[in-house]
Amino acid sequence: MSGSSEEMQGITVRGVVKDASTNDAMPGVNIKVKGTTLGAISDAEGRYSFTAVDRNATLVFTFIGYVSQEIPLNGRTTLDVAMTSEVTGLSEVVVVGYGTNEEEYGKCYFST
Repeated sequence: MSGSSEEMQGITVRGVVKDASTNDAMPGVNIKVKGTTLGAISDAEGRYSFTAVDRNATLVFTFIGYVSQEIPLNGRTTLDVAMTSEVTGLSEVVVVGYGTNEEEYGKCYFST
């Protein structure tokens, strides 16, 4: 039998997810082990942990409005991550309105 028992069982990985610009903890970040169904969500302090993870696994960090990150563990048991907000600008804004404004005897009526 080849490989140590640690390689067979996996490792425990812990870390903290923070906002890169404010250094604030980020609760609710989705963290998945790529290629598996194993996942976690960061807690109120931005902390997360996994057990029985392959030491060569890749963790995928996602959060709405932030750039997704795929980070290989490379044997690390602690992995702190700084999430960068995804800045998207509007190139064009279109406002659409329709209806009528009718005046009758000093009263204003709106209909759509």
